[in-house]
Amino acid sequence: GFAPVEPEVRAICEAAAKRFADLGCIVEEAAPGFPSPTADLTFFTVAATVDAVWLGELSSEQLELLDKPARQFLAFGQQTKGTDLIKAERRRMALWQTMQRFHETYDLLLTPVMSCTAFPTGQPPTTIAGTEIAQFGWMTYTNPFNLTGQPAASVPCGFDSRGLPVGLHVIGRAYEDAVVLRAARAFEQMQPWAAQRPAMAV
Repeated sequence: GFAPVEPEVRAICEAAAKRFADLGCIVEEAAPGFPSPTADLTFFTVAATVDAVWLGELSSEQLELLDKPARQFLAFGQQTKGTDLIKAERRRMALWQTMQRFHETYDLLLTPVMSCTAFPTGQPPTTIAGTEIAQFGWMTYTNPFNLTGQPAASVPCGFDSRGLPVGLHVIGRAYEDAVVLRAARAFEQMQPWAAQRPAMAV
């Protein structure tokens, strides 16, 4: 319920999450209580403002090498007011506290990594599962943890009907990197993927 996700991605990640029961885990569906990604600009406010500092030091020739989304990101960061950044940092801390409460009950949170599988370069989706999304709306499952700084691993967990890979996001408590790595390794051993290779066009 946090964000739209393509049905195939959801089904593959849901099946992968249920496999953790085979590892001895208790698997439950739970909602941490994230704000709606369509209305929340916390990640973009913080990240674009930080990027605007070092990107602003590039020469005009270097800036010309940036693609359009990167230039839009830079412009957004340059226009951010100090008060907007402080408000975003408050929301960031509230998100941290939300996850602290969540992890009082759960050791791990499992989500899709992305809302969709790979798309052609420069052609990001404008809808997910029939729902119109904002720019970068296909990456809403990673943004919260870029803000909280929790350990998170992306583990291949299957392929869609076109043969494109789907990733499972394994998120743990702050500073419990070892727990996340052990969980990711255990899942990979149970559902190996390394031998699979895409067909290469010549």
